[in-house]
Amino acid sequence: MVEHSVLSYAGYYYGKECGYCEEKNKNEQFGLFGNALTSEAYQILIDRGWRRSGKYLYKPNLRNSCCRMYTIRLDATQFKPSKEVKKSLKKWKRFLLGDKLYQKVYANKPFQLDDYIGSNALDKSLDDDKVIHKLTVELEPSSFSKRKFELYKKYQKAIHHDKEEELTEEGFVRFLCDSPLEEVCDSDIDEDELSDDENNHPLYGSFHQLYSVDDELVAVGVIDLLPHAVSSVYFFYDPDYKGYSLGKLSATYETVMAKRMGYQYYYMGYYIHTCQKMKYKGRYGPSYLLNPTTCTWLPLSKFVDCWENGAPRYIFFDEQGQMQTAAEMSRENVQKDDLMQSFKRKMPGIESEEAARKAIDDNPGGYAYGMLFPAKGLCTSLAKMEDVFMEVNATVGLELAKTYVLQL
Repeated sequence: MVEHSVLSYAGYYYGKECGYCEEKNKNEQFGLFGNALTSEAYQILIDRGWRRSGKYLYKPNLRNSCCRMYTIRLDATQFKPSKEVKKSLKKWKRFLLGDKLYQKVYANKPFQLDDYIGSNALDKSLDDDKVIHKLTVELEPSSFSKRKFELYKKYQKAIHHDKEEELTEEGFVRFLCDSPLEEVCDSDIDEDELSDDENNHPLYGSFHQLYSVDDELVAVGVIDLLPHAVSSVYFFYDPDYKGYSLGKLSATYETVMAKRMGYQYYYMGYYIHTCQKMKYKGRYGPSYLLNPTTCTWLPLSKFVDCWENGAPRYIFFDEQGQMQTAAEMSRENVQKDDLMQSFKRKMPGIESEEAARKAIDDNPGGYAYGMLFPAKGLCTSLAKMEDVFMEVNATVGLELAKTYVLQL
């Protein structure tokens, strides 16, 4: 059992190229490495705009980045699939059952989500020899396997045009298997258990959700299970199935999973209104964006209405609910190696310098030479250590500032 979340300081990062719009030197973020992280701690972080890539944790600076990355989440308990999602689910079910059996069972039946996601009474009543293809969905720890890696390579080369030499087992493990999250899990969960509304497992950590057709792996969803959320990390699939919108299928499965297992929310990462590849996330509703300055949740429509009426890319709402914006800061004369960049670059949604300094008094401290030293003592004896603790405290928030330990 993890007693404290253990973090390492990575610092403020000025990106060389944006992964979404490919602008040069236009994205900024503050980063930490998660050596060990409780699911409760990561829930706090993603509710403050953080995400993870492997063990690297990062919080974008929305004010000064080219692509404004707003955290988006869906209330899974209120989810109603759109016409577009229904169409994709029906196409997939028709593929599994075959035209003849699909027409017989579903053609004249009103759409019910449970008929299309997971095992249900109708499918269980069908003879296996009448079904064309059998879909199985399994949840397992985020471990390496050769078949997952081979599917990942096939996907990356076909969809993202990566080169063979760029796709290594080490990179796959670092990106999609390694995780700082503590795993709380009694046993693997199969599709039948996911379909049980009464089966609310205390299941936390990082997992791979495997989708197989006739025992052949066709897709993998990388997800984090947290106290109040199923959080999507990455998804890759067999390009041979590109015409079946497996991304929509997995998002719907994970949303239903969040509802059935009592997590309530489904986090889809970041929403970028100016990025066409990201806008599909807004079609799952009801969705909410994290207000960057107050770290509170507001309806997606509130932001979209402003953007569609000409609002700047970076907007936030004050305590009275009025839309505000702030000018992007110049990078002239920026000392990129200096500490405290999160303060200097006016990152939204962080604590004040005064509050961050005061929080040092309540922090457990830092590990050095195999020993835990009090934070106040480290700040007194080591140069600039106070700046390090202050920047971490400000970005992770005062609640987590009381419980994390810094690995020096």
